[in-house]
Amino acid sequence: MINRLNSSPLTPLPMLCDDSPLRVESILTMASSERRLLCIGNSLTFEHRVPRLVSLLAAAATPAQRLGTRMITRGGADLGWHRQQGHAAQAIAEGIWHWVLIQDQSRRPALSPAESVADCCYFAELARAAGAQPLFYATWATADDPELLTPLRTSYAEAARQSGCAHAPVGDAFALARQRLPHIPLHREDHLHPTPAGSLLAAAVIASYCGIVPPQRMAMPMLDAEAALVNIPEGQAGDLLRIARELCQASQ
Repeated sequence: MINRLNSSPLTPLPMLCDDSPLRVESILTMASSERRLLCIGNSLTFEHRVPRLVSLLAAAATPAQRLGTRMITRGGADLGWHRQQGHAAQAIAEGIWHWVLIQDQSRRPALSPAESVADCCYFAELARAAGAQPLFYATWATADDPELLTPLRTSYAEAARQSGCAHAPVGDAFALARQRLPHIPLHREDHLHPTPAGSLLAAAVIASYCGIVPPQRMAMPMLDAEAALVNIPEGQAGDLLRIARELCQASQ
């Protein structure tokens, strides 16, 4: 479980007043048994604090695992922005990570695949050079445009092929859950951002690709050291965790 919230040494660059803030949050104990995950992305990562959810799933797994996390995110940011700013590269270079989770802007892999793949590969190379295993966070299609999933999937798969690493198929998990569990909303009213259930599903898929088997069931609400992160019916949580396990077992 989370032991303490560490302040990050990173200092955001100045931004325009109407820009989303850079969000840097670390939950690390630096214990010898701790595995550590660095997450780079935007609101699809910090919504309901997906890295914390992955950590809580690790603590509830059998056997339980201690997972420390840090996220470096900004609303609407793509990997090109992260590459230009340098905060993510600085964090990767600390060399304390077992995995680096890499998430591009929601539509960019579909609309600008060459640029997205290049930036994914750039961060994957940095991760490997620092002794970490890169993992791409392959996000979902919007609720009003499910066909977007195909080009998203293609770009992340190509980046994974070029980098020789895995991609966590969260978008495929969303599609499967919407088919099997249509009563569980995964998208918010804007058709893009996740509900608590959507963030839990994303965290479960990511956890699986970090060698953590999601538990059969999860006590609700899921709490961290500060607040409740997700609070959905326990039966629905179990159904979502089952989707994540099935998908990951089939694709790994």
